[in-house]
Amino acid sequence: MFQQSVYISPYDIARDFAEFIESEHLNDVAYILEVSRISSGDIKILVNKIWKLDRINEEYLEFIEEMEGNDLISFNGRIKKLHHQSPENQADKQEEIKNLIRKMYEKYLEILMKDPFLPYELLPDNWSGRRVRNIIREIMKI
Repeated sequence: MFQQSVYISPYDIARDFAEFIESEHLNDVAYILEVSRISSGDIKILVNKIWKLDRINEEYLEFIEEMEGNDLISFNGRIKKLHHQSPENQADKQEEIKNLIRKMYEKYLEILMKDPFLPYELLPDNWSGRRVRNIIREIMKI
């Protein structure tokens, strides 16, 4: 929502939205406007304002820092020193790693729920979402 009763989407939803408006008999009160360009102002500033990308990116960066600082999983997703453990310690360590992965995946999903998945050209230059997705893919292989 850009402002009360004004919604913006970078995706082509006009047809689907028009069908919804028609099915709900809102033709007299709802309008769809398609804008193909902005005449003044910086589109990235507008996008950041609407979707609060700076805040979401901070959460992605915190996630990365937490993964880098973890002593069970190395940053590239490999298990650290597990093969050097005794069989008893190895089982405990594996359970600890499973719990950590579960916790990190839940945290990732929380951030993901806020991510608007905007087209690449609308994202800030320092966007960390893609990097976090790659980390998660590697961790899920464990």
